[in-house]
Amino acid sequence: MIHKTAIVDSKAKVPSSTEIGPYSVIGPNVVIGENVTIDSSASGINSAPNVLYVAKDGDDDNNGTSIDNAYLTIAGAVGAAVSGTTVKVLSGNYVESNPIEVPAYVSVVGDDQRTVNVSPSTPTKDIFHVRKATKLANMTFK
Repeated sequence: MIHKTAIVDSKAKVPSSTEIGPYSVIGPNVVIGENVTIDSSASGINSAPNVLYVAKDGDDDNNGTSIDNAYLTIAGAVGAAVSGTTVKVLSGNYVESNPIEVPAYVSVVGDDQRTVNVSPSTPTKDIFHVRKATKLANMTFK
């Protein structure tokens, strides 16, 4: 196993049977086994372009570009979102500092309306303030 915080050189050739830690920094075009190359632009497993992830085991110091590197709060992900971004909220109960200011053309989408619950930390204020072409979907607001 390669240590979870190891830095793997770009000239490395790693056997396909080697387990690589979840936070390893991989150099450009590292060859893993036969005909398998990791490009340096990969941001983690379970990632998609223009998507930021939020999960109950996340951390707002993460970059949110994959499930492995998800934000902890919706507000954290929305704060990093730009026009065209979708914030994907995984199942869980979220108590958020509010209001969350959602930029124009940003979507905040939960996994499922029954499994994503969002509550305000200040019940007398709105949970979200939205702008032009904002989408909020698949979440229950309590």
